[in-house]
Amino acid sequence: MNWTAPQYPTPVTWTPKNDAAGYFTLGTMALAVVSALGVSIPYIMQLGVENIQKYRQPMIDRLQKEMPRLGFTPQTPLNNTSPIVTFAHKDTTEIARKLDAARINIRVAPYWVRIAPSVYNDMADIERLLAALS
Repeated sequence: MNWTAPQYPTPVTWTPKNDAAGYFTLGTMALAVVSALGVSIPYIMQLGVENIQKYRQPMIDRLQKEMPRLGFTPQTPLNNTSPIVTFAHKDTTEIARKLDAARINIRVAPYWVRIAPSVYNDMADIERLLAALS
């Protein structure tokens, strides 16, 4: 494949490889992602994955206990150690309005919400979320 940019007289050439890299490494590297990973991975390793799990689990347990009282149906099994917890609800339009008013950012989709507490949250954030949804 040859292509000449109008401002450059030398054509750009490209020859695909016949291996996995030739099929999957087209384009350029996402440098913003590389930069973010360069900071986040050492931070995660410093904290320790097990410590992160221990820190967030009480927040998830609190959500699993309180969200059903507010009319949400758990979709994530109880006692699950996933960093994400999902709840079904028939009126997420009103939920989105409440969360916007409270300036709370969680994933709201038609008929469900997803909450992913982590090291940047604390129990006060969970209480604020529960209050906004009350």
